[in-house]
Amino acid sequence: MEIRVRIAPSPTGSTHVGLVRSALFNQLFAESENGKFILRIEDTDLERSTKESEESIIKDLKWSGIRWDEGPDIGGEYAPYRQSERLDIYRKMANKLVEDGKAYYCFCSDEEIEERKKQQIKKGLSHHYDGKCRSIPKEDALKRIKSGENHVIRFKALEEDIIFKDLVRGELKFEQGVVGDFIIMRSNGIPTYNFAVVIDDIDMKISHVFRGEEHLSNTPKQIMLYKAFNKPIPEFGHLSILLGEDRQKLSKRNGSSTVALLRSEGILSEAMINYLFLLGWTSHSDQEIFKRNEMSSLFNCKNLVKNPQIFDIKKLRWINHKYIIDLPDESLVSRTLPFMDKSLLANNSKEFIKRVILSCRNDMEVLSDINKRAPFFFKEPEKYDETLLEFLPKIDILEKLFNEYIARLSKLEKFEKQEMHATLKALGKELQIKGKQLFIPMRLALTGQEEGPGVYDIIYAIGIDNTKIRFNKLILWLSKREITDEYKMNK
Repeated sequence: MEIRVRIAPSPTGSTHVGLVRSALFNQLFAESENGKFILRIEDTDLERSTKESEESIIKDLKWSGIRWDEGPDIGGEYAPYRQSERLDIYRKMANKLVEDGKAYYCFCSDEEIEERKKQQIKKGLSHHYDGKCRSIPKEDALKRIKSGENHVIRFKALEEDIIFKDLVRGELKFEQGVVGDFIIMRSNGIPTYNFAVVIDDIDMKISHVFRGEEHLSNTPKQIMLYKAFNKPIPEFGHLSILLGEDRQKLSKRNGSSTVALLRSEGILSEAMINYLFLLGWTSHSDQEIFKRNEMSSLFNCKNLVKNPQIFDIKKLRWINHKYIIDLPDESLVSRTLPFMDKSLLANNSKEFIKRVILSCRNDMEVLSDINKRAPFFFKEPEKYDETLLEFLPKIDILEKLFNEYIARLSKLEKFEKQEMHATLKALGKELQIKGKQLFIPMRLALTGQEEGPGVYDIIYAIGIDNTKIRFNKLILWLSKREITDEYKMNK
């Protein structure tokens, strides 16, 4: 049997990370089984579906590294891959079920059905359609349709238990009667989800269906339809639900639930995929960073877990940081540039911008963090944190420290952070300055405060001449400042 899996998003909004995770697991399963992965667009919700949303979904999936073998953008043997282009197929198959006596025309209005539902609830009965129109002879039904009477097509629910083995959850059973006669074609001629998805999966020879837990309740209806058409039933695997940190279903309200939002914050696609791989799949090891080829070789649907998964943005940012650290220099620069404040880019060389970005690498959890760190490199401090003055040595010693350090930096064969650090420590030992008395003056001169990028990162980026300018500026500021109790100069 050829392995064929699919995802079938509705183009009605932004791309949810849950969709990407489902796509990832389907793609990994196809790769592990040498099968095919299909993208299908379920756009029969005519009021909400948009072309813009479809294009956005395809763009977001491709950005995420998801690739498919057949789909609306590339075609395939079983095209078309948009439900809106398959409406004649659904109508034909619905009529076949009516002809075979497995479905029927229903003329009940929504108001009638709602009233009978209320009565069922009062009596403690299952509140699904009571089958009122089941017994209408087909000839009479056709006459009513011809006269223009509004109608839908309902499937005759099978009177049997529905039992199947879920690839994630094991054997599941839906008892007879839990599903009533359900609509397969609406009055406007548009198929319902459960009907269209089965017809599509039959036509496209889908062998396995991995999808979110929220679709579990649809499965008995779909299995009934497969049986009615006497077609093979695919194997189902219902993935664990994604929750926000408030343990409610992940949404815009309680987390970064869309690909667009994560991308705008500077999450790398590789990091997002890595994190989604960990949500619902377990390797039974402590490993947390997985390259894409590792995922394919390790994936086994037996390792999919059914327990709800918490989408922890802090964990995602931690993983993203790991990927930023490992990015090749040129890739980090090109991917960070779009996030940088445009005012910082003006009148600065590409080489300087590159040095700034590389110097900020270790402090970035997301690419947009560049704007928290980069300003320190582009302008000299406007003011100084006076609470740090108590850590400064006497001004003559401080001036000697700065001047001698600049002189020694100029003689370095390799202008690297390790050499800068070793040079400063050696100089501090000679001048009998250590600890905060050695490092705080550097930070104060370069950033004006204790927090900020690393001292050597700034020196590496701005160069020796600009470092000298900042040293001299601090000395000048101190020399003009009146001696106060706050600045004792260690006397």
